[in-house]
Amino acid sequence: MKQIGLSKETQDYLSIINYFGLEHQLRKLDEEYGELIRAIISYVTRQEAGLPVDKYTLITEIADINTVLKQIMAYFEIETADVKPEMRYKLNRTLALVAKEKRKNDSEIHTSS
Repeated sequence: MKQIGLSKETQDYLSIINYFGLEHQLRKLDEEYGELIRAIISYVTRQEAGLPVDKYTLITEIADINTVLKQIMAYFEIETADVKPEMRYKLNRTLALVAKEKRKNDSEIHTSS
């Protein structure tokens, strides 16, 4: 089922989510996020213990999440360009919070000396 005006990649994502169903893929996304969290914890724990670490597991879990997320975005007709302004807003908001915290910490260091 070729949909006119959609890229081959978007059509592929839609064919997957249409086959498995939205609810199934939402559960899959939840599962993949859990796997990424476990991979991050393992990575950090090994790093803190001075053991060898490998980013490959992180890369594969991020790829899994992005693949399912792209299916969901295609299903709801959400383009990356639709998401970017919100991402920029959240990035700027977090940067402002970091700057505020740094100023607060610098102030506390200078007043406690």
